Amino acid sequence: MGRKIPAKHHHGVRDPIKQNRERFLKIRDKIDNPPRNIKDQPISRATAQFIKLKEEAKAGTYRPRGGIEDIPRPMKNKNKTDVPRPYKKVDNHKPLKGEGPRDFLRRVNRATQNSLKEAHYEAKYNVDIVREESGEVTIQKRQVDSKGTPAPSRITKFNEKKKLKREKKRNQKKEDESDKEIFKRDVVQFGEVCHRPPELKVIQKSTKLKNKSLNDIVRPGRKNLLLNSLLKTE
Repeated sequence: MGRKIPAKHHHGVRDPIKQNRERFLKIRDKIDNPPRNIKDQPISRATAQFIKLKEEAKAGTYRPRGGIEDIPRPMKNKNKTDVPRPYKKVDNHKPLKGEGPRDFLRRVNRATQNSLKEAHYEAKYNVDIVREESGEVTIQKRQVDSKGTPAPSRITKFNEKKKLKREKKRNQKKEDESDKEIFKRDVVQFGEVCHRPPELKVIQKSTKLKNKSLNDIVRPGRKNLLLNSLLKTE
């Protein structure tokens, strides 16, 4: 067995009141002391920067620095062939007679939410919502310009993928059927007797053996090699 490792022991002062007194004696010269110069009081960096900008603005020497975050970023268009759509006409809302400011703001907010929902619906289903003067709402298919075509919707993409899978499955089925025809088995009738396997006479595929008959073709084990003469002499 190894030796016993001694446990750690607290060798400092165990009295908390005495510990607090020792800590206070270390920092009593650093706290609650008046500043050497009253006018020379340190301020935060943000306050100093704010005062500097204020003085530069008064003197007319302030020059704002244009960073990357100040430049508006262009909209990323995934489909470059999309035709830019014109802005929709928005009704000029005015307070009605006897309408309070709270009711007017509610009506404007309601109209804004409806226009946002219409824009989302138009972009999703590739249609245009037309409001007549009589208040009737009609939905029309979006016209395709010669400059480009609108982006395909999610349903059309899904249908295209489904069509490709169907064609792939159909082609695979045709290949399987052709393989079955190639490796088709013979149908043996009831009572049919086979005394020996069939003799298959297949000519090797070679340009040298095209004009030769089956009897002239040299088979394995029938070649006249040097060992044959030695065997005959014995």
